[in-house]
Amino acid sequence: MRFPLPRLLVLVLLASNASAAAAPMRARFIGNAAVEITDGQFTMLTDFPYQSGAFGYMTYDPAAVAPRGKSVCLITHAHRDHFAGDLVKRIGCKVVGPPSVVKRAAGQAAVSPAGTTREGPLTIITVPTRHGAVEHNSYLVEWNGLRFYFTGDTESTAELARQERLDVLFISPWLLMSARASKTLPPARSLVVYHHRDGELFDCAPCIVPRPGEDLPVPAPKPAGRK
Repeated sequence: MRFPLPRLLVLVLLASNASAAAAPMRARFIGNAAVEITDGQFTMLTDFPYQSGAFGYMTYDPAAVAPRGKSVCLITHAHRDHFAGDLVKRIGCKVVGPPSVVKRAAGQAAVSPAGTTREGPLTIITVPTRHGAVEHNSYLVEWNGLRFYFTGDTESTAELARQERLDVLFISPWLLMSARASKTLPPARSLVVYHHRDGELFDCAPCIVPRPGEDLPVPAPKPAGRK
């Protein structure tokens, strides 16, 4: 069958747009600062695997530690309630984190990027932040046109205040309180409070305060070029 040139051009453009459409993304809360986000082809795990129940924080089902295929474990710092290097081999993910994290990656693939780096479909912007005397990074992750920001354990609001146009902000309870008090909380379409203690209650409307294993809403991926 032959199509007139204008109609053929329209069909080609429609096919191109369909192939470029981003896959729906899914997310779930594992516990502590551990979040799993996937588009079905690639998976990002934040501050996971960690030692279940470390320092009195959340436990999780060991079945959550399973091979993921193409995946990145994005780690803010080396405390055991955020990262247990001896468990990485069971997942097989590539570890991204500060040098002190890379040293504990038990021989698995690991990098300590500065500035902006690419891992699969992710653009990861490393934001060095303060957390006592340990090496600590917060991260801005751009994926499918969406901007995710993970604060980790930092107590500093200075870097948070510089963030703009976030789609999902993952923030600890103590940093949320500090940011609200200092009016440095950036605008975000969705605000998720993580690393709270299991059963901890506080005034957070309109925040999402998930329980371990709970699915999290993810905004629809944005078409290329749209902000």
